[in-house]
Amino acid sequence: MIKSFIVTNHLGESLELILADPDSSGLAITSVTGLGQVQADVNLTDLAGSDYHTVNSAKLTKRNIVFTVKYWGNDIEQSRHIADKFFPVKKFITLVVKTDTRELTTSGIVEKNEPNIFSDKSTGQISILCPDPFLYSLADTTIPFGGVEPLFELPFPDTETSLTDDDNFDVWEVGNIRIVKDKVLYYTGEAETGITIQVDALASVRELAFYDLNSYQKIQINDTTLGSILGGDSISAGDRIIISTTKTQKYAQLIRSGVVYNIINALGMPVSWFELDRGDNIFSYSATTGEYDMIISIKHRIAYRGI
Repeated sequence: MIKSFIVTNHLGESLELILADPDSSGLAITSVTGLGQVQADVNLTDLAGSDYHTVNSAKLTKRNIVFTVKYWGNDIEQSRHIADKFFPVKKFITLVVKTDTRELTTSGIVEKNEPNIFSDKSTGQISILCPDPFLYSLADTTIPFGGVEPLFELPFPDTETSLTDDDNFDVWEVGNIRIVKDKVLYYTGEAETGITIQVDALASVRELAFYDLNSYQKIQINDTTLGSILGGDSISAGDRIIISTTKTQKYAQLIRSGVVYNIINALGMPVSWFELDRGDNIFSYSATTGEYDMIISIKHRIAYRGI
């Protein structure tokens, strides 16, 4: 069951539309469409002399969320101004949908915000077009991956003997140091989604490559091309590398001393943009130098087909 919507306009101002408490916002939502799975655009070809068809292509269409609202309270004109402020036509806004079990978000451009000014019902319709057909979890999920995983031991005194005797301490192993070069990431989403790989170099690193062992894909950084971008140097201590495979934000960057370099040309061609599928996803990495001198993490958001 939907509890509320939080809308954030292009200026960063937010308003929560609570379905059970329209007094708090001045807008009462009477109906909403476009929150389920979007329609698929399927291209078929007829087979001559046959009752069957072949599928040429299939893709999801854009998401169109339409609110029907009632301007609430004693000052109807003020309520219309609130709707104009938070749903400005031709501007991008962000929506958060709160239900009993999920909090999901999407972004879109306001296509229409039309009040029925001469109607005694004081209603209006707001249409939002979302280029991305999926809804996403609010927070990113970050998984540590690769390099040295630091753990530790602690000495605990043997309470049955004297505490002043250095020999009377029991060492309980809470952990140890493990070299981790692969990671199993369990993804619970309903739709495929990209990932963001972040690498913090602690020393010089050469011929860094990442592998998706499910799809047998590879992303490799070519040192020669990278050196031409950086002016003859390669990955050094203090560098941060960020590679994003998200559908609408595919990029590769190296950050050094506050300067951001676009290193997408240093990725081996053709670039394999990793995606998470529902279930176990296995990733690995390699480097000829500095293999254990990195702190690596994988970040992603969970994608849903509808609320």
